[in-house]
Amino acid sequence: MKYNYVCLVCVVFIICYPSGFLSAQELKPPVWSVGDWWIVKSQVYDSGKIVAGAKPGWLPTQTWRFYVEKQDSIAKQPYFVVAIRPVEGNPCPYWFRYWFRVSDRYVGRYELYHPDTFSKTTTRNMSPSVVRKNFAPDGAVPFLTSKFPALPVTVPLFAIDREKTPAVARGNTIRSDTSAYTSIEFETIQEIKEIDAKTVSEKTNPIFLGNIGNISTDGNTLITIRTKSSLKEEQYWNPQLPWCIYGERVENSIASRRYWLVEVGND
Repeated sequence: MKYNYVCLVCVVFIICYPSGFLSAQELKPPVWSVGDWWIVKSQVYDSGKIVAGAKPGWLPTQTWRFYVEKQDSIAKQPYFVVAIRPVEGNPCPYWFRYWFRVSDRYVGRYELYHPDTFSKTTTRNMSPSVVRKNFAPDGAVPFLTSKFPALPVTVPLFAIDREKTPAVARGNTIRSDTSAYTSIEFETIQEIKEIDAKTVSEKTNPIFLGNIGNISTDGNTLITIRTKSSLKEEQYWNPQLPWCIYGERVENSIASRRYWLVEVGND
C-alpha cells in the first residue's frame, strides 16, 4: 500500500490591518520547553460519507497527546521536536513527530510512524515503517494539511523575522520552493485579530477552564487561515498556553473539524 502525505499550503499573505488587528511580527509564538505536554480532543463532522449508512453528525471525540521531546537543528536553525500520539482509546493506528522552528513555529519536517505490524509484514509494496517529509528550511508559511482530518495540527506562522522575510513584512505574496507547497488552490491568507478574554473563555473546554481559572486578559488572539478553495481554520490563542484553546475548520461554510485544549503539564 502506498501512502502520500502532503502539506497543501503554498502561499501566504500577511496583511496590514486597522485597529484591533495585529501584524505577524507582533504575534509571539507560544512558550515551549522540553518536557512540556498538552492534550487535545478533536472531532470530525461526518456528512454521511465517512461511516457508511450513518446519519450526518459529529463522530466520537479522539484524543491526542503532544509532547516536546527535544530540540534539534535543521539548516543550522533550532527546532522543537514534538511527538503526537493517539491516547485514551483513540483508534488512529499512527503516531507522528513534527519539527517546529523555535522562532516562528514553521513546520520544517514531519514523520509518520506506522504500527509495528506494518514493519513485520512481508508485503512486497508495503510503505516504510517511518515516512518522513521535509519542507524548505527557509520557508515562512502556516502549516495546513488536509490529510488525517482528526489530527489537530494546523499551526499559524508567528513572529515573522522582518529581515529574513522582507516580502512578508511588506505584505507581499511569498512562495515556498518546496514541492509540497505548490497547490494554487491552497493559497492562504492569515489574519490575526485581538480578542477579549470573555470570547476565549466561551470557546474553552469547561473542565479545562475550571482547572486553569480565569483566562488572562492580555494577548488573546483569533487567528484565521483562509484558502481559495472555501476552506478556513480559526484558532483561539492565549499567550500563557502552549496550544490554541479552541480551533475549528470550516469547508464550504460547514464546520468539518473542531478541537479543544483540555490539559497541560510538564514531565
